[in-house]
Amino acid sequence: MAISSALRKFSERLQEVEYLWSLCSSAEASLQERSAAAPKDNALLRGALVLLCSHIEGFFEDLINEVLGAYGKLAATVGRIPREIRAVQVIGRPDRWLNSDPLRRLSLIQECIQTPLVLDQYDATTIKIDPELHTKGFANPGTIEIESLFKTVGISA
Repeated sequence: MAISSALRKFSERLQEVEYLWSLCSSAEASLQERSAAAPKDNALLRGALVLLCSHIEGFFEDLINEVLGAYGKLAATVGRIPREIRAVQVIGRPDRWLNSDPLRRLSLIQECIQTPLVLDQYDATTIKIDPELHTKGFANPGTIEIESLFKTVGISA
């Protein structure tokens, strides 16, 4: 079985974090050496932590892209794509619905009902799923952000 591209890239990215960590003073160094290197070590560790957070964020985004790509290739009909994915793809970003102009809202509704993603029997192989609709704005992921991201592809806790 092939390894996930997201997991492979995450593993490669972790090597960068490990490299920064390896530049820190050795635990076997004398107390005097570690004290002298403390400012450098603190900067390296902070940098490694920021990089790690960034790579974790990237991993989740890559994972969602893989999930969406798999449905885009494997689902024969639109009905085989989870409704959560279809909803995000049809409705788009929630902020576009904030407009209170009835004519603009009618245009949005007409746009939504014209997409093939509302038709269960439609050939899904012709559908283009936009991963950015799921991952845009995903940053500094905590438990709530990760759960929300996963819900957009039909995975709930």
